[in-house]
Amino acid sequence: MKSPCRRPRSKGCWISDATAARRAALHILQAVRSGGTFQAARDRVLPALAPRDRRLAYELAAGVLRRQADLDRRLGLRGADPRLHDVLRLGAYQLAALARVPSYAAVATSVELARGLVGEKAARYVNQALRKLQRGSGLGARDPGPTHPSWLFERWCCQFGPGETHRLITWNDTKPPLTLQPARWGISELASRLRDAGFGVTEAPFGAGLRVIPSPEARVPSTRPTPSCAATPASPPACSCTTPVPRRAGKP
Repeated sequence: MKSPCRRPRSKGCWISDATAARRAALHILQAVRSGGTFQAARDRVLPALAPRDRRLAYELAAGVLRRQADLDRRLGLRGADPRLHDVLRLGAYQLAALARVPSYAAVATSVELARGLVGEKAARYVNQALRKLQRGSGLGARDPGPTHPSWLFERWCCQFGPGETHRLITWNDTKPPLTLQPARWGISELASRLRDAGFGVTEAPFGAGLRVIPSPEARVPSTRPTPSCAATPASPPACSCTTPVPRRAGKP
């Protein structure tokens, strides 16, 4: 028997926090659709988030752009409100590619985004579309699916052959490793500091810098002065601090 004094459990206790990263990813996608660059949108939106949400928002926005052809094929967006296209893609990407995100969270947060963006009717549509997609295509199993448009696949097959084309697509779909290029420290000094902090480090090909291999025990080294670093364009910046410029005597 239920206690009359027991308050019903509210999903609001978690869904508002869980939606923050998804909303940030949606803002990045909207900026890209409007003609902005991914890097500029990322740098404008992500700093306001907690570190964990920052990583998820980046993964969601980059993943939707990387796999948009496959997501659109699965979703069949022709009859959907254009304002919901990226909301649906975000939900479908989580179902298809992010094993650590529970299916109910992928659907519920997408529904919440649709509700805030368009309204209650749109929220019901997104809920129905994502649940139908999950049931009908087995997305709960995180099927990778094709990620390149058919015309490009056919062109590459004619040019390189089927075997080389599949190898190229596999390489193209691989998430790039984080590569740092030191601006003020030497490369050996940066490698030493990173290893001392618990990171694995290897030299990137073609003298491009250092590839960083994270580990659960690793911590970002706290040093003064801090080095200025640049990340590869395909990955978020690892650090944006620069050495403070000393003030001149008599100057404020």
